[in-house]
Amino acid sequence: MFKLEHPPKHEGRKMYDYYPTPGWCTKLLLENYPPPLDVGRYVLEPSAGDGAIARVVREWNENVRIVGVEIQEKFEPDLRKSCTHVYIDDYFHYASEHQYAFGACIIGNPPYSLALNFCMGGMLQGVEYMAMLLRIDFLGSQERMHFHNSFPVTQLIVLGKRPEFKIDGKTDLYNYAWFVWDRRFVNGTYKPMPYKPPIVVLP
Repeated sequence: MFKLEHPPKHEGRKMYDYYPTPGWCTKLLLENYPPPLDVGRYVLEPSAGDGAIARVVREWNENVRIVGVEIQEKFEPDLRKSCTHVYIDDYFHYASEHQYAFGACIIGNPPYSLALNFCMGGMLQGVEYMAMLLRIDFLGSQERMHFHNSFPVTQLIVLGKRPEFKIDGKTDLYNYAWFVWDRRFVNGTYKPMPYKPPIVVLP
């Protein structure tokens, strides 16, 4: 059984990973598998940084409610420009306080070393739609096997171009994809939406 808890700190890792998501990456997600924003739903960006994802979502739908969660206070002014609600908090603490976040559609780019914990947190929160920008290698490893078997991904949207996360404009060393989980809460249980084959997209 999964339990939502803050993972142990990794020695040698930066205290806070900050790799803002290029706008074109988020646009490709919204063009190919957008969140279902019907009545009562909202977008949640965990580990939001300066709100790089939220800004693109706001441009895509100016009326959508967006919640940004970020541990670093310095990003609060930027987040308030595009987010309806801002929480300066550790995401794992936020998730533990909002265990039943029905209506949330999570879109995020979590620190890769904590990606499994972020994804697990989303599922345990009870979200129906979650899209995480992750290395394709996230599919592998025995550590993540139980998670994948318990929560099969609905679709992989593979980026045909590697993202440039740093300000020097250099592309990342790894290949990335949007991992999309899509399910509906019906009659007291979650029903996964039909699986879609992976696609490769270019900006």
